[in-house]
Amino acid sequence: MGAFWSGAAHLLSSLDEIGFLVGLAIWAGFAERRNDPRIVAACFGAVFAGALAAGVSSWQLDPSLPTAGLMLAVGVAGAARLRAAPLPVLALAVIGGVLGGIAGGDAATGLSAVLSGLGAAIAAAAVVSYVFIAVRGFNAAWAAIAWRAGASWVAAIGLMILALDCSRYLGRR
Repeated sequence: MGAFWSGAAHLLSSLDEIGFLVGLAIWAGFAERRNDPRIVAACFGAVFAGALAAGVSSWQLDPSLPTAGLMLAVGVAGAARLRAAPLPVLALAVIGGVLGGIAGGDAATGLSAVLSGLGAAIAAAAVVSYVFIAVRGFNAAWAAIAWRAGASWVAAIGLMILALDCSRYLGRR
């Protein structure tokens, strides 16, 4: 499939990474539009940096537990329509992006870390951008309620992934 598409496909097929990005974009979509490019850029740069770091260092790190926790956090924040300053949202975008990049970089062993990271970073930026377009595009009275319900589903799925990951460490399956 090639390194570029491998990076993109890994990110787009990972439920916790997609859930985090969708939840983050829903939550950030309730804030001011002027922060959207910063959040997209933060996701792009963080995923690329995480993939490069994992690709050149050959880390064996499973970031699914912290990513599920972040997914739960952004889902709850979006469902509650929590107002936050841009800096905490950007910080979560960077942390989640780096974790997603590390997961993708670890999965791209033997491939070009640069191309794989670029594919994952473009996929992450595209997901966040498309959710921003969708959140901002609906002006109906029920749209905010629907997006909050979607964010609650992100939180619920994050909680299930978190519970499944914790069961692995507690000796239960």
